[in-house]
Amino acid sequence: MRRLGICLSIFLAAIFPLAARGKPHYTFTLPDNYIGWVEIIFAVPEAPPLPAKGRSQTIRIEENGTARTSSLRIERFTTDDFFYRRTDDHGIERLVPLPPDYVTNDNSHGGFDAHDTRGNGPGYPWYFFVGPPKTREKIPMDEILANFWKPWSVEPVPGRIKADSPR
Repeated sequence: MRRLGICLSIFLAAIFPLAARGKPHYTFTLPDNYIGWVEIIFAVPEAPPLPAKGRSQTIRIEENGTARTSSLRIERFTTDDFFYRRTDDHGIERLVPLPPDYVTNDNSHGGFDAHDTRGNGPGYPWYFFVGPPKTREKIPMDEILANFWKPWSVEPVPGRIKADSPR
């Protein structure tokens, strides 16, 4: 019985990393202390593809809250990673995890796709909000999503906001 337990433990230790490797996910890096809407525009022909390491693709969000890539958005069921880029005293950029409640980690991050870039070139955008729950509660998501197929009266505008006044 003990031998069976040891064999099962070894088998599970070997199989779990293999199963996890099969699921693609994103690693988002944001400017330090970023709070606000994020807009990622996928399928932009002249933009570079997302850098990949194994099954993880890194999306670097710029100070203006945007990223553009020629890569296609991957629909998947996994948990992504979110980091702030922070420069230390020696000028070295370090990745610091976002507080866990700053992003709704439900495989959509509380976000949504849009059907076009509203005249801002080729591609299709994906939006989500980064910030503390109290700030996220003030976002008029019902109004944004109700106008999804018509000109938006309230648009998710990428960029930093003050934590107490989301737009």
